Amino acid sequence: HSIDMAPWARLLAQVLFTAGNVFVRAFTQALQQAQHQSASGGAKQAANKLMGKMDPGQARKILNMEQPYTAEQITKQFENIFKYNDPKVGGSYYLQCKAEHAKNTLHEELAKQWE
Repeated sequence: HSIDMAPWARLLAQVLFTAGNVFVRAFTQALQQAQHQSASGGAKQAANKLMGKMDPGQARKILNMEQPYTAEQITKQFENIFKYNDPKVGGSYYLQCKAEHAKNTLHEELAKQWE
């Protein structure tokens, strides 16, 4: 005695099974990559990436700054880059966002130094 499935139900089951396999493979690959980064000393960098935080070295490159710097210098450099990348004058919103993340990262770094 076999159970007959409607053709659409069989198709749906097949799609769900395939999607599940793709998800499992992607999750396994991400886990292996995280383990590899952890083993190679990139654990903090991987954690920052997951949390949406920027590395201070990357932030300095984006804002074109070298230590030592003040909060005012960070803000001034950010404002210049932000204004230069205004989409209204042909700039890039993406680059404005990167500059803002860089500014926030360097301000946080300065605040930690004063703790």
